[in-house]
Parts: sequence; structure tokens; C-alpha cells
Amino acid sequence: MQEISPLPPEPKGPLRTILIILAVGSFVLMLVVIIAYAVANFISGYIGGVLFILFFIVGAVYLVIQRGLEMRRLATKGVETTGTVVEKYRRRRGVSRHRGVRRIRYEYCDASGQKHQGRAGVSWEYYEAVKVGDPVKVVYLPQRPSVSALWAELDLVRRAHQHRSS
Repeated sequence: MQEISPLPPEPKGPLRTILIILAVGSFVLMLVVIIAYAVANFISGYIGGVLFILFFIVGAVYLVIQRGLEMRRLATKGVETTGTVVEKYRRRRGVSRHRGVRRIRYEYCDASGQKHQGRAGVSWEYYEAVKVGDPVKVVYLPQRPSVSALWAELDLVRRAHQHRSS
């Protein structure tokens, strides 16, 4: 297997600040548009649109919080094992090969030998470096072995957790 760097170095200084501002700004802009749409529907008397937007927002927030809690549990109580890449795929956005979402699907076995599958969004460099059939480090929850993440993905969470506690 080709040695893969788990994560590129974290941006420092002004670049990090700019990236954080862009991420938060994008989120706020999306939220403002969704709220404006809901208010417009409410004013026009169309309560269905408001309820749809409300359920969408609540559902999205729930999923983000749930995955965040899973990642935290994986970082603190997860068990490491070796999995195998079974598929690589991407959804293109734009013309550049660097754009779009790159994902891999992997298989792994828990301590009892039961097979599980997971998938993860990965960086362009990781996507290009890994091949179908390559082994990958996987971390799963012993209480819920179907909950997993790539070690490289989890390393970022661990670093953030260590940074917060120091």
C-alpha cells in the first residue's frame, strides 16, 4: 500500500482566518435566504412552505449535531481496525478535477468478525492516492460497530479536541 498522509497541514495565520470567515459567511447567507423564503411564504399565507423550511432546518441541524457527537465518541472511545477501499466515486461540480465531492466507500470487520461498510468524503490528494483494494485505517464504536470513520478524518477531530483542552 502506498503511504498516505492523513491530512494536509492546517492553514495558519491570515489564510485560516479567511477560510473561517468564508465558511461562516456562506452558512449565514444560506440561512438568511432560507429564512427570507419562509417569511415570504408566511406573509403570503402559505404555511406549508414555512413548515417545509422549518423541518428542513431542524433536520439539517439534527444531522450535523448527530455526526458531530458520533465523531467525538469515535475520537475518544473508538477502536482502530484495518478496512479495505471498495469504491471511489465523485460528484462533479464545475470543470476542474479539483472541484466536486470525492468519496470512498470502505469495508471493515468489527471484533466479532461482522462486516460493515462506511463512506467518507476525502481530500483530492487522498482520493488520488488511494486505490480500490487498498487497506485504510478505520475507527468504529465497539457499542455500535456500524458507526465508523476513516482514521484520517478522525485525526482532525482529535487535533481540534486536543487544541480546545490545552
